[in-house]
Amino acid sequence: MLAVFGWTVASLHDFTPGHMLLNGLAFGSLTIYAIAAAAASRRMSVNMEKRLRLDLLVHNMELENMAMRDDLTRLFNRRYFFDRLERELETARGFQRPLSVLLVDVDQLKAVNDTYGHRTGDEVLTNFGQFLLGQTRASDK
Repeated sequence: MLAVFGWTVASLHDFTPGHMLLNGLAFGSLTIYAIAAAAASRRMSVNMEKRLRLDLLVHNMELENMAMRDDLTRLFNRRYFFDRLERELETARGFQRPLSVLLVDVDQLKAVNDTYGHRTGDEVLTNFGQFLLGQTRASDK
């Protein structure tokens, strides 16, 4: 028996021709509705899964970026430097090409920190980092 709001809509117990036609129409309609509802639910589920996977991918990329950059200067950190250096050395060996490494040191940074405080020293490093980023190509970053 199928009841909606307490009213019997269809019943498998009544086998009179008129009721069988009504029952068949009711159950057929409900079957079509159930299939459509299941398909819509599946589409929503797939779309939500795609959205969640994309969000996860974006968050993972953000975490990866945070793990390889210095918070203060936004320059690549020591871990990234050594990973990248290893890859570049392998590439240089494979193609038998020379490789250059440039080291930069900010002289007298300790004196700046001691005289003007660590906040000023951090500003010097941040500004120097921005200067370096401004002098590089996108392929260098």
